[in-house]
Amino acid sequence: MALAMEKTLQVFSYLGPFLTFGWYLISSLWSVFTLQNLDAAVRKQTRHLVYYFETAISILFISEAGMIIFQLFHHPSVLASTYTNIYALSQSLVYLILPILLWGTEKHQWYPHYGAWVITLGLDLVTSYILRSAYTPVNPVEWAQIIIRGSRMIVVCFLLVIFWAIGASKPPADEEQTPLLQQDENTANAKGYGATDAEETTAKHRDEALDKAERELKEKIRKLEERLKENGNWFTYVKDFRLFIPLIWPHDKPMLKLNIIGVGLCILVERALTALKPLGLGAVADYLTRGQAKEAFVALGIYAILRWLDSSAGITGLRSLLWLPVEINAYTKLDTASYNHIMSLSCDFHDSKQSGELYQSISQGQSVVTLLDSLLYSIAPQIVDLVVAGFYLYFLFDAYLVLIAVATVIMFLTVAMGRGSYQQSLVRRRNASHRHKYQVMFDTVGSWRTVIYFNQSTYASKIYDASVRLSYKAWRALDLFWYSKKALESIILTIAGLSAFAYAVYSIIYGDKTVGSFVALQLYWTSFTGQLPQIPYFQRQLLKQLVDAEELLRLLKMKPTVQDGPNEFNLKAGLVEFNRVSFSYSESKQIIHDLTFHARPGQTIAIVGETGAGKSTVLKLLFRFYDVSDGSIVVDEQDIRNVTLKSFRDALGVVPQDPTLFNDTIMANVRYARLDATDEEVMDACKAAAVHDKILTFKDGYGTKVGERGIKLSGGELQRVAIARAILKDSRIILLDEATSSVDTDTEVKIQEALATLTKGRTTFVVAHRLSTIQKADRIIVVHDGTIVEQGTLKQLIKLKGRFFNLWTKQINLTGDSGVEPITSHGKSRSNSIAGSNTSSQTKRDSHPISESGDKDSDDAKNSGS
Repeated sequence: MALAMEKTLQVFSYLGPFLTFGWYLISSLWSVFTLQNLDAAVRKQTRHLVYYFETAISILFISEAGMIIFQLFHHPSVLASTYTNIYALSQSLVYLILPILLWGTEKHQWYPHYGAWVITLGLDLVTSYILRSAYTPVNPVEWAQIIIRGSRMIVVCFLLVIFWAIGASKPPADEEQTPLLQQDENTANAKGYGATDAEETTAKHRDEALDKAERELKEKIRKLEERLKENGNWFTYVKDFRLFIPLIWPHDKPMLKLNIIGVGLCILVERALTALKPLGLGAVADYLTRGQAKEAFVALGIYAILRWLDSSAGITGLRSLLWLPVEINAYTKLDTASYNHIMSLSCDFHDSKQSGELYQSISQGQSVVTLLDSLLYSIAPQIVDLVVAGFYLYFLFDAYLVLIAVATVIMFLTVAMGRGSYQQSLVRRRNASHRHKYQVMFDTVGSWRTVIYFNQSTYASKIYDASVRLSYKAWRALDLFWYSKKALESIILTIAGLSAFAYAVYSIIYGDKTVGSFVALQLYWTSFTGQLPQIPYFQRQLLKQLVDAEELLRLLKMKPTVQDGPNEFNLKAGLVEFNRVSFSYSESKQIIHDLTFHARPGQTIAIVGETGAGKSTVLKLLFRFYDVSDGSIVVDEQDIRNVTLKSFRDALGVVPQDPTLFNDTIMANVRYARLDATDEEVMDACKAAAVHDKILTFKDGYGTKVGERGIKLSGGELQRVAIARAILKDSRIILLDEATSSVDTDTEVKIQEALATLTKGRTTFVVAHRLSTIQKADRIIVVHDGTIVEQGTLKQLIKLKGRFFNLWTKQINLTGDSGVEPITSHGKSRSNSIAGSNTSSQTKRDSHPISESGDKDSDDAKNSGS
């Protein structure tokens, strides 16, 4: 019976610490994954209470362990045995960790702590009952040990009762909660860095930059919390990452699947080699101590083979070779999928994103593969090695060495990963002050003439000197923190290593362990502790890669707001109708309201108005950059929302206000409009656009590289190349968005000649800034606040003396009649503008003013103008 109770006590002693810490760890992770911690506030007084009581419990466990160790050397018994000592030491370690993890936590669930206390109390009650039943204390030390155990149970009971009574998980409603990011003293006091005006100015600017970084980080945390709450928990959040599986898994490449299987086998072999190498060298030492030279050389040969297999020339190299094609395939598919998806998104997405953000989003596919690499080659192997280390050390020696290893890991990671928020604040301060120093340098050196003009060299020097001192002060603070942290980590590893080796020496001298066990321990311990500094690094990298992957995931889940219709577009004559069209970019303001007009085949419709009236938006809606909010746009009796984007846009030719060319040859840029066009067709288009002769004057002719976005060409040349593109495309409907708004008058004349060729016989929409370009338009539509207020021919609108007349007279006054032809008494001008070539019998019939509803009565036009 006594033996059975001792075995039971042994089981509880070994299992107890795992139950206590296991409950805390699993329940804490559960509260994080289910987002319970996001809404849990913590009273400051409650946190302090728990902190001090758990520290007291740890001290009581340490005291009991000290007494057990004393008795092990003098009076070994059931009360003072290896397993009871392991229990006391392990529980003391657990109750040292719990308050450390709690300290500085602003949001926390209490049931992990509460459960740990209940488990500890239950274990103490059971083990105390067994000890009381099986053994009677015989000396004062044993009685003191029992008193300490009883005191510990009283403390735990007291903590449970007090904690239940105060209702720690329900803070008062009016209690102020701490923000996610606290403002440190240095940020709050900008003048603390110096006394001079230059220093105060520099500190102010530096702190503004720092505040911006703080706000950006806080905003990222807030958005992440919102996304997590939308998903409900971390499990659902992570489940969304399944979207990447088809892009990473080579489902259509059987050989790559075999490669992945091979990589998995290599990883398992590498983990085995990590454990076998120390044993091999230990066997060499054992054979040498016994004088068995032959066996020692055999063991050394085996050790050499194991070292070779665990090198880049062995299994590690094979694993890298097998993974390389899998990695390249994943990179390729993710990059292509990201690019294609971004290009498929609608105009509202591209208008709201900066170019750098878009390029970064496309390249973030690499973060997904890097995340997979980190999980597969770094995180997972380290977790396996830490688990295997416990069994390995127990096999080499006993549970005491396992306890030393566990304590080493926990204490090292607590120091390495603790004070993270403070370290981040130091890093942000360092970065902000460093950026500010270079900003001051660029501003003053780049504005050297201004500094000299105002004779402020001394002031500029003071500002730069202050920024330099602030920058290096921030560097020094970060470095001191970093060196202190590294020193403490080194002390922990040194003490842990000495403790493990001292215990190994003790076991060899007074136990049955061999010198080979010590050699194996030394080699394995070096490998084991060598991985610990990498864990915080991989943790930071994993978080960064997870954020990048989440950004790409969010991007890939976005859907274009403008979707393909079910039908192919069938172009007939080019009749375009706007039927009570309304549109707004956001709910706060409507840009287009109840817009109704039509353009008959071959007509030129000019759209004019003040800046922000909605002119360009009309063309965006027609091109289906956006879909109308209300009403419809019909082309040749087909609602453009019901046709595919590709088939519809093939029928449209566009000359934008600011054409963009690729950094390629002129020939390639013009041919971009129709990729199967011959060189002769490209040249004919350039001749029609009146730019062919100019191109021939270039050194390389049509082979001339135009530079990024066409920067090597003048504004007029750029516009005419864009017109040549539209001519080559040969579309039935042409959209011109202020094509002559930023060129001189002579260049405008050349562009107008090219546009006349382009628009001849085609339905054309012109958004005009210079009114001289639309004098012969079949109809001019005047837009104000997104609504048609006037429409008609040039003569009719001038006679109306409404809003268009005001625009006309303002432009004449500002430009001195720059290109604006006078109107004769018969209403005829002497210009040959864009629309002059489009006049036909059809347009003559439509030369009267037309109201918003399409009525040809001139009185209606007057009424719309009023």
